[in-house]
Amino acid sequence: MVDPTPKITDKDAGEICSGSPFTLIPSASVGEIIPSGTTNGVTYNTTYTWTVVPNPNVEGESDQNTGQSSISQTLTNTSNTVQTVTYNVTPTSTNSNSQNSCQGTSTFKVTVRVRPLIINKVLSNVTCSGGTNGSISITPSGTTGPYSYAWTTIGGVIPAGMEDDANLTGVPAGSYTVRVTDSSNGCEKSETFVLTEPTQLAISEIQVNNACFGGNTGSISITASGGTAPYTYAWTGPNSFTSTNEDLSALVAGTYQVTVRDANACTAVGSQITITEPAQLALTQSQVNNICFGGNTGSISITASGGTEPYTYAWTGPNSFTSTNEDLSALVAGTYQVTVTDANLCTALVGPQITITQPTQLALTQSQVNNVCFGGNSGSISITAIWRYSTLHLRLDRTKWLYFYY
Repeated sequence: MVDPTPKITDKDAGEICSGSPFTLIPSASVGEIIPSGTTNGVTYNTTYTWTVVPNPNVEGESDQNTGQSSISQTLTNTSNTVQTVTYNVTPTSTNSNSQNSCQGTSTFKVTVRVRPLIINKVLSNVTCSGGTNGSISITPSGTTGPYSYAWTTIGGVIPAGMEDDANLTGVPAGSYTVRVTDSSNGCEKSETFVLTEPTQLAISEIQVNNACFGGNTGSISITASGGTAPYTYAWTGPNSFTSTNEDLSALVAGTYQVTVRDANACTAVGSQITITEPAQLALTQSQVNNICFGGNTGSISITASGGTEPYTYAWTGPNSFTSTNEDLSALVAGTYQVTVTDANLCTALVGPQITITQPTQLALTQSQVNNVCFGGNSGSISITAIWRYSTLHLRLDRTKWLYFYY
């Protein structure tokens, strides 16, 4: 006859490594009853539930309200000393001939000692995108050692020769896992560290070109992103230009470039930016002078180029003359001048003064010699015409005109 009521005394589950499981299956000793097995065709089974006395230095301990065939949990010691965990266990037996179960007359205690193995670490993240100046330094504690190390990585790089070192230096961003083994007791612990890096330092740029030849209305605006703020700026440009401003204004035409440096001394060099300007505003002109004194057959034709079309014109001339035409006609003699302005309202181009000329006024002088005798023909008339190009002399001598130039 099997006594179906379990009777179990306190048990010692021994000592385990931090992060490892323990498993205890009670076996009957003198004075204990643990119903199990098959007797006279009846099968007996004993299961266990428990509550835990909390230990703030141990992780993984928890109560169990569903019957288990063993007492088992994985425990992690977060301190530097051996920690003890106590379980108050209630055994319950069942048999194949009855739906009833029999709980033990009392609970029993299970104690577990958990050795510590702490991995103290110092992480140094990568300072520049794509850099390799990251480092991980670890120092195990809680046991006596000596320790051995084994590193693996996802997304990173373990330098040759450092696979079994305590420290990693000169590594890029990534996930690194170390397995530390205490050679004195065989305890192991693995821990994963993630080294990060800033996003890549980038520069976006907007430029405004000069509106006029020789002007200084150009500007460049930039926005730095990524890296680690704050940023500093170093500009170069034409004519030994330098600046430490973020944005530039009042720029003459030429090529500019910026180097941006972040708080970690990471740098990014911007693209070369060329501030342009229109071609110089230029003017060609031709004139036709008056052919008669006091006439108005003069004209001026001009052609503007460069700058930015369309152009406007402002003429001035004699007798308060003004005009906005490109070309002029029906001009009297005098001095004319034009101001040309382009679409960007650039500084006007003042053309040279143009003088429309005219011949001198036609003038006439005359003299006469009378006849000395009645009915004679010794009289004469002399005429001198003075005009622009020469002097014409005419003389009526007896019956015909004589003329000559000089």
